[in-house]
Amino acid sequence: KTGGDIDGAVADFNEALKIAPKFASIWVNLGVALHSKGEVDRGIEALNEAIRLRPNFAEAFFNRAAAREFKKDYAGALADCNESLRLNPKMEIALVQRGLVKHEMRDLDGAWDDYDAALRMNPENAEAFAHRGAVHKDRGNFNGALADYDTSLRLNARNPEAHMYRGELFLAIGDTPGAKAEMAKAIETSTPDWPFRARVEGLIARLGS
Repeated sequence: KTGGDIDGAVADFNEALKIAPKFASIWVNLGVALHSKGEVDRGIEALNEAIRLRPNFAEAFFNRAAAREFKKDYAGALADCNESLRLNPKMEIALVQRGLVKHEMRDLDGAWDDYDAALRMNPENAEAFAHRGAVHKDRGNFNGALADYDTSLRLNARNPEAHMYRGELFLAIGDTPGAKAEMAKAIETSTPDWPFRARVEGLIARLGS
C-alpha cells in the first residue's frame, strides 16, 4: 500500500500472515504499521512474534526499540538497540536510535558517541546531525548545535527533527518568532505518525499565535 494507507497495509499484512504465519518479515511490517497507526502495544506484540520466530532478526529488535522508546520504556529500548547492533554492528539506523534512547536517559556522552559512530559510517546522515545538534544544545554549545542543524537541513531540507530542534534552540535564546517559524516548518515537513508531533504541537500551543 502507498499514499499513507496504513489501515490498508495492516489488512494486507494480516491477510499475508494467514498464508505465511511463520514469515518473520511480515510480522515486522505489521508491527511497524501498527505503531504508525498509534496501536503501539499491538505493534510490540507483532514484533515479539517476529523475534520468537527469528531470534537473530536485527530489524525486529530495532523496530521494537523504537516502539519501546515511544512508550518511554527506555531500559527495554536500550536492550533492544544493543541486541540489534550485536546482530548487525553496521546497522547505522540502530546507532541513531540508541543515541536517541541514551539522550532520553540523559546519557549525553553515550548519545554523542552513537551519533558520531553513525556519522563515521555515513557522513551524510541528516538525522544523526540533527540529533547530535540536540546534544550540543544540551551541553550549552549553541553554535555547535546550529552548525549541526544547518548541515542536517542541507542534506535533507524536509527534516522535521532539525526544524524542531532549531526551534527549541531559538526559544532558549529568546527568539520567539524564529521558534514559531521553525516549529511550523517541523509540522509542515513531518508525517502524521511522526513521533515528535505531540511535542511540537505542545510548543506551538504554548507559544500562541
